[in-house]
Amino acid sequence: MKTRVSVLFMLIWGVAGAQTASPYEQFRQQRISEMNDFREKTDAEFASFLKQRWEEYRVYKGLEPPIRPVPATPTYADEPPVSVPSPVPEDVLPLPESLPAVPPRPETETGQPAAIPGFLSVTVDFFGSRPVVPVDAGMVVKNVTPDEGGTARAWAAMSAARYGETIDALKDLSARNRLNDWGNYMLVKKLSEAIYTDSEVNGRIAAQFFMLCRMGYRAKVCASDGELALMLPFKETIYSRTYTRVGNEDYFIFGDRERPAATLKTFNRDFSPSGKPFSLAMERVPEFHTEPVVRAPAYWVSTLGEEFSVRVEIGLIAFMLYYPLSDLQLYHRAAVSKDLSEAVLDAVRRKTAGMAQREAVAAILSLVQNGFAYRTDADAFGRNKPLFIEESFYYGANNCKDRVLLFSWIVRNVLGLDVAMAQYSDHIACGVDLTPAPGDDTFPCKGRRYVVCDPTYINAGVGKGMPQYKGFRAEIWGV
Repeated sequence: MKTRVSVLFMLIWGVAGAQTASPYEQFRQQRISEMNDFREKTDAEFASFLKQRWEEYRVYKGLEPPIRPVPATPTYADEPPVSVPSPVPEDVLPLPESLPAVPPRPETETGQPAAIPGFLSVTVDFFGSRPVVPVDAGMVVKNVTPDEGGTARAWAAMSAARYGETIDALKDLSARNRLNDWGNYMLVKKLSEAIYTDSEVNGRIAAQFFMLCRMGYRAKVCASDGELALMLPFKETIYSRTYTRVGNEDYFIFGDRERPAATLKTFNRDFSPSGKPFSLAMERVPEFHTEPVVRAPAYWVSTLGEEFSVRVEIGLIAFMLYYPLSDLQLYHRAAVSKDLSEAVLDAVRRKTAGMAQREAVAAILSLVQNGFAYRTDADAFGRNKPLFIEESFYYGANNCKDRVLLFSWIVRNVLGLDVAMAQYSDHIACGVDLTPAPGDDTFPCKGRRYVVCDPTYINAGVGKGMPQYKGFRAEIWGV
């Protein structure tokens, strides 16, 4: 009898224990409840704030780029010119912003999330890849008006929806695609375009505003010319884009179309004080899992004496096409695709092995001078657009801004020599930290004399600068 009582007691105690949460679990549930209450209160307060009368702010014209349009043709030195590379085919200048879907590589086929009951499975056209993002139907707000009330209503509705799954999916895609801040903005933009039609511009902008804030960024919306537009702060200067100033911070305007409006209306408070500004820095190369394009520049192949080619991912080129225009230093600090880096740098290392430093610099200089067709930004894109290194190989044509980038990148990584730039109003040349020879053109930087090497002064040797720029003031900066 005693044994039966003991067993019965143990069973009763076990059932009671299973029904009573541990102190830790009770604390955890309490904290979750408190956090949910705080979030709901914060969302309600911000929605209430958005309803308040917005203030009028001045719209400033986009800043002028640091380099004016470059000369229409390159300059040749006295030496006999090498045959100029054939112009790049017109069908690649430029790429369309939206690319046809490309079958994913095998390793990415299982990367799509499983469908979530009650959610829309939205396919995003993201530079040739087609990720699927879960979106709660409650996040799709119709008939958003371009004013305080419409924005507040959209924010409140999206806050009440199950948005966490969408934000988690966006963050996961960002990590897997190695996106930077600009890539995250483009991902959110493309998702909003997949959710809302072209006639629902205000809904798109409201959704972008909401999702970017939830991803931890600072963002605002404004009313301008009868539509909402997005306002984003950046760490870097952006040129040729309208902006406004809220407090002491510049916000660049991203809308459905460029507007000439002189003023806009917006608010002066951030959703979260911990929100961060955007950055254009590209510390990692984004991946879009699209098929690579192979380029084999004829002059490079003949000069390097081997079967030379580079592989460039087509989705990356499309992503770079409309990258915001910023200072040239940004492009010099950007990461370069691993496949392209290995192909170019290894080939040049083999070519220059055993050469003296000056001879090796001269070989690299000639390779960049003669390895591409010359084309101005206006002819290629109809606007000012510096190229990333991958773009020079894809398009096969470039100009001084792009050539100093490629030349200096190779010199630094193959020869380990320091470089600096001499930036004029419509031209830029490079300098290399070499021991100057008699008669060399040089300029000072970091307490040393850098020997001029100009990749757009065709067939000019090391130490030769373009005569038309001698005596003109240049901005000198190191990489």
